[in-house]
Amino acid sequence: PVCVRRDRELATVTALLASPTRSGLVLVGPEGSGKSAVFHSWLAGAGRDTDRLVWATSGAQLIAGQSGLGQWQERLRRVLEAAALLDAILYFDDLGDLFGDKAGGFVDLASGVKPFVDDGRVRVVGELTGDVLDELRQRDPSFLALFHAVAVPAMDRDDAAQALAARVVSDSRRAGNLPGAPLVSPETERVILSLTERYVPYRAFPGKVIRLYEEVLAAARRTDPTGSTVIDSDQAYATFSVATGVPRFLLDPAQALGAARLRGQLRARVVGQEAAVERVIETLGVLKASLSQGEKPLASFLFVGPTGVGKTELARALAGQIFGD
Repeated sequence: PVCVRRDRELATVTALLASPTRSGLVLVGPEGSGKSAVFHSWLAGAGRDTDRLVWATSGAQLIAGQSGLGQWQERLRRVLEAAALLDAILYFDDLGDLFGDKAGGFVDLASGVKPFVDDGRVRVVGELTGDVLDELRQRDPSFLALFHAVAVPAMDRDDAAQALAARVVSDSRRAGNLPGAPLVSPETERVILSLTERYVPYRAFPGKVIRLYEEVLAAARRTDPTGSTVIDSDQAYATFSVATGVPRFLLDPAQALGAARLRGQLRARVVGQEAAVERVIETLGVLKASLSQGEKPLASFLFVGPTGVGKTELARALAGQIFGD
């Protein structure tokens, strides 16, 4: 994958993995910050000066089919000894897998891996979010102390825009498009960025931008498998609306709110509650104008009144008539 604005992280990973000393390395950051992109960029050769083998595995793969006493321990030992013999890297996209499933069927793979890392016999690379790292440090601080932690923080908006632009250029070249004919238009890139910034506040840049871009690309390919048509912003709005349930008229500034139409739909279903309906319409207008706080939920309503006046019906009307569910 394309990896931009991660020169420092990539240089740190390169230095640690090129070192003759075998050790553990964990990339730490929120989901979607680009931890996998940094490692795969190193793997693809960016700054890499070795042809060292990399084996991607997981806790589930290491214990799959092993039900007898000592079976998974023997498999794990053989994998670690092979990695030590070849000076290969064992890669876990979720290092927490080594600690097993806390909900049931607990298997402590970490205890089997620990001696090999502690003795400098194997190189292990994994990924963790910050909160999981803190949790695992409380459970087994000596194990996590064997790993060099490389922070991969979430990008800001400008860096995420560069990451998206680089991904579009890369995909366009791979598809054989001419430099002046990208897969998506620059306006579509701006729409994808603004939609994820406003309506997906709880996920990290650049992952949420790249994910929506991939969804838009997949939706466009279903209608035009040849990829000869440049994907416009209309496809981005339509894809995001379907994926999130947020109605198109709230997302697209080119579409009017239609307050009179919405007011009529709600009043036809909830009779005699004009004031409450008007408050709902006003809130939708605030959302449409992008005047609400982006890091908050779209809206919070508290319908107050005695039993039977239409509180539940108004909530259902708002969900069904406006958001379609």
